[in-house]
Amino acid sequence: MDDHNEKRPHSTVTEDDVRDLLAAGPEACLVLLAGRVQIAEVAGDGLTIATRDEVAGRTGAEPDRTRLSEVAAELSSEIRLQGA
Repeated sequence: MDDHNEKRPHSTVTEDDVRDLLAAGPEACLVLLAGRVQIAEVAGDGLTIATRDEVAGRTGAEPDRTRLSEVAAELSSEIRLQGA
């Protein structure tokens, strides 16, 4: 990733978050901690949004950018529905 596209703290799930989660270890999960979406190597602190396995089930084996964006939007919606 180049300098002008560096990752910044954010409160919605992005396509990059989904891609990074799928590339993470088998116990990884997407969490909301202090109002920011993060990837954690194991569930713990913060609100667990989804596990790696759950996201892999939604995206399929080789997701394209469109599917990654769709899943990111679905997960962001789930965050809003939980009032976070």
